[in-house]
Amino acid sequence: MDQRIIKLYDRFTHGDINRREFLDRVVELAGSSAGAMALLPLLQNNYAKAETVAANDQQLASAFGGKADIDRTCRNVRF
Repeated sequence: MDQRIIKLYDRFTHGDINRREFLDRVVELAGSSAGAMALLPLLQNNYAKAETVAANDQQLASAFGGKADIDRTCRNVRF
């Protein structure tokens, strides 16, 4: 995929350009609106495929606390 399209998508996702401007520029780079629409699914993130951390990962530090721990934590939360 053309690096210009990737950079353009990056600018769109970070709010530098609006959706209309993004699509207009992708159509120019892709050569047609059909080509641009075919590229969009390739650009979007699929968070379902994101890497997850195994429950037995040695770098994880976890502990079970009692009600006193929960009460102490909740008192420190500001809304």
